Amino acid sequence: MPCWLRRRRRRRNRLKNLGFRPSRPPFSMVVDGVDTGFSVDLLNAVADQLGRTVTYDRKDSFADILGAV
Repeated sequence: MPCWLRRRRRRRNRLKNLGFRPSRPPFSMVVDGVDTGFSVDLLNAVADQLGRTVTYDRKDSFADILGAV
């Protein structure tokens, strides 16, 4: 197997860190310390289908999210 293909496969399951504002129900919110909402549930479902893991980084404002990029 070519080395470029092996490197690409290793990156497939890389942990992704996504910033979100938890104060935007019903799209994103925190319930009992758990990130939830339509957007969070949708991204988790997509990640499961792709075999990836997603973590969420809570931010207070959209500017904070952009600053983390």
